[in-house]
Amino acid sequence: MRHLFLIATCALLPFNAFAQEPAATAPAEVAATTAASPYAVPVESLEIGGARARLMESGGSAGGYSIIVRTTTTQTSFLTRDRGRITLNYRFTGAEEVELLSGVCELKTEGRSYLGFSWDQRTTQLYACEARDQAEGVYALEVTFPGFSEAGFSNDSFGVSVGGDDASPEAQAILAARLSYEGVAYEAAPTSFSAPRLMAPDRIVLGYVISRDGQPVGRVDFRGNSRNRGTIIAPVADADGRRAVLYMALQLLAMPDFYSSNVRATLLDR
Repeated sequence: MRHLFLIATCALLPFNAFAQEPAATAPAEVAATTAASPYAVPVESLEIGGARARLMESGGSAGGYSIIVRTTTTQTSFLTRDRGRITLNYRFTGAEEVELLSGVCELKTEGRSYLGFSWDQRTTQLYACEARDQAEGVYALEVTFPGFSEAGFSNDSFGVSVGGDDASPEAQAILAARLSYEGVAYEAAPTSFSAPRLMAPDRIVLGYVISRDGQPVGRVDFRGNSRNRGTIIAPVADADGRRAVLYMALQLLAMPDFYSSNVRATLLDR
């Protein structure tokens, strides 16, 4: 049973259960820009691996860069009203684990509960990331979602949630990501969504295409239901936005997939 004015913070390891050991760098497959290439710049294919992380952290890496995250939830309750905040504190590192950026990504929730029963549990429609000690908006990521909802019952040893993956074209069409990296704008759109299943996976969105000025410059594809496996297509040259594309792809890898009812139920502590 929840207590009045409850404030709880806990690590959400299931949604960032990345491997803690770094993976060996796979040989890159370089695809030069040709008439047949869908990309506006020369790109290469990079396997996603694990990253070195501290206690209660996890991460993913590719192409010499890593994003390492520590995920927590903070929840307050007053009478029947609940408010929560899902927070991913992140570090973006380069060669020799030198920290390039650090910051926080947040998503807010609100709803109602009483005696273990919850209803009208909703996420906000914006997942937002900012970098610390940087000018506002120079390094910023925003991902737009539908307004998901969840309901259920839970106690100290048992919990059940009511909700489903929203596979409607309208809900899927809302998903979009926007990045400002060193003041340059990038966008990401989903490649596809997994088909509805009896047992919902933790990954519904299967990947993203990353664009700049309306032209594709990269891509990330997730491997099955894994939290830290897949492939990133990134520019070969730094001048073509290699670091920005890898930053965006690794952030999307670390971000919980809110289209999954399993993910939402755990995030909402149902």
